[in-house]
Amino acid sequence: MFNRGTARKTGLVRGGALIICILAGVWSTSAQSQPPGDTKPGAAKDEPPAAVPDLVEVFGKVVDAETGKPVEAFITQAGKFDPKDPKKVTWGYSETRTTSGSFSTTIRWNEGWTARILADGYVPQPVVGEAPRKNRIETVIRLKKGRIVRGRVLDHLGKPVPGASIFAFRPTNGMTLAGGRAVNSYDGEEDKTVRGAKTDADGRFELAVSVVPGSENANDDPPAAAKARAGMAVSSPDLDAWPVPLPEGNAEAIIRLPAPTRVEIKYDIEGGETEASIFLQSVMFELDAWKGFEIVRHIPVRNQGRAEITSLPPGRYQLARSRSLRHGNIGQGVFLDRQFVDVASDKTTLVSFERPTGTRLKGGVEWDEGTKLTGVILSVRKVPAPDASPVDRMFSHTFDARLLRAPSKEGSQEKLEIEGNRGLFLTERIPPGTYEVHAEGYAPLTPEQERRTGLIRGMLIASETVTVPETGTVPALNLKLKPRAKGE
Repeated sequence: MFNRGTARKTGLVRGGALIICILAGVWSTSAQSQPPGDTKPGAAKDEPPAAVPDLVEVFGKVVDAETGKPVEAFITQAGKFDPKDPKKVTWGYSETRTTSGSFSTTIRWNEGWTARILADGYVPQPVVGEAPRKNRIETVIRLKKGRIVRGRVLDHLGKPVPGASIFAFRPTNGMTLAGGRAVNSYDGEEDKTVRGAKTDADGRFELAVSVVPGSENANDDPPAAAKARAGMAVSSPDLDAWPVPLPEGNAEAIIRLPAPTRVEIKYDIEGGETEASIFLQSVMFELDAWKGFEIVRHIPVRNQGRAEITSLPPGRYQLARSRSLRHGNIGQGVFLDRQFVDVASDKTTLVSFERPTGTRLKGGVEWDEGTKLTGVILSVRKVPAPDASPVDRMFSHTFDARLLRAPSKEGSQEKLEIEGNRGLFLTERIPPGTYEVHAEGYAPLTPEQERRTGLIRGMLIASETVTVPETGTVPALNLKLKPRAKGE
């Protein structure tokens, strides 16, 4: 479950793992080997240099060094350097994406922080080339084109694949691919900050790629060790993604795609949503070839229905019902019935979100009169068995999560589950097993909470353990909310 307060404009941090994230501390290269376009040199030699300000704002435009035309889609990436050697920079602490052609960032050079501009097909460029002497710098970042990779894409039978997209990726950039496009992992919409190339009728392509870590500010080919950590990915409507290494030197890349797979998803849960959103994510990040991109899909499936996917490459995936809960300015996303499956070529893999046995849980949640709540979130979590693995103990398996809301305004005629200081609930059918029924009551946000993002926890909590039988019912539950104890 994730939880956020009021959304704010922040840098977008992305990447691949069970939860989408970016791994800091992966790249190390020179932040000073190339001046950032129009920045000015420091003070004259016969004058003492000005002190470096604690906070420096750097802003301006990003253009193609050869044509002078704007580069509209790029990333401003944060890095931290070794104070003893500012040329040694660890990049990837955060990334802010834009499609406007302009950037604005703040750096704390005295604390070892700097930034650079990344754009598909161009050599990365630092926003400052040396210790800044002013607290406000306007500049034009002139990006140089990277190397050109040529190749051909063939299917598993050796036939050319027209209309496929080819993307270059870095081990830390967290690209998300599906259906021939780079997409946003949270909603599946196209990510317009990512640029690639298309194959022609014969499956041929030309792709400009950035110089990879190890020599990003040089014009020569990168060392073999660094090259092994970067690569290209193919994506098409018939195959969501497939990784291939960058070819050596000027060699042509011949890419052969794997045979197709077939995944069938079934959804049938009494009391569940009329249409569920199935979140699908590749979990091949432990494989070197997959470090730097992932597959994410949001698949609608109607209750008592099914969906079929034929575009996944062979590999390992996690699937879960994704549910969004929002009350006031608090939003939470929940994964229900999370499971992991291995998908193979020329084979049908069945993924079931079905509950033919068990029962629905019902009851009430109460709290002290006079306490104002914006909502109560009720969740049903599986109690791990005594011999459960550490992973199963760390990640709770949630089988239902629902919001009991208070009226949004006085006199509202909305159908709600809260009246006064009591809320009523009826869950989905819960399969046989032992569960913790947990409730959290949320108070209106404080002014400080309204200004920040991050985890917002309920001020009141209650829980009860129940055992669901194969048949029959469970007596009605009555949860009494109490203030959260320190450490809970």
